Amino acid sequence: MSPLDRNGGGDGMRNTGIGFPHGSVRKVVQDNVNGFVCADTDEMVRRVSDIDTIDRRTVRRISETRFSSEKISQDYLALYEKLRAGEINDNRKINYARFAFQFTRGSL
Repeated sequence: MSPLDRNGGGDGMRNTGIGFPHGSVRKVVQDNVNGFVCADTDEMVRRVSDIDTIDRRTVRRISETRFSSEKISQDYLALYEKLRAGEINDNRKINYARFAFQFTRGSL
């Protein structure tokens, strides 16, 4: 399950997340800080009632620090520079960077 938007406004990165420890949840949700990482469905059901214990200002600060368009753009530029300089030999990162570049150019 992906992080869930607490208010249903489609702005999940700025709202409390809840999910299983798979995929993006591990990178986005810090357990008990900006959401909850749950081991199973039963825990998730229990934790939903705790969602108001998460400080919304902290969630927003984390979001703006880690996921703002400026931060993501800077990270992509740094990745592209490393690729161009031949500093990355990991095919997964190379393929991801190519995909991201094509996607941002509208080529997909």
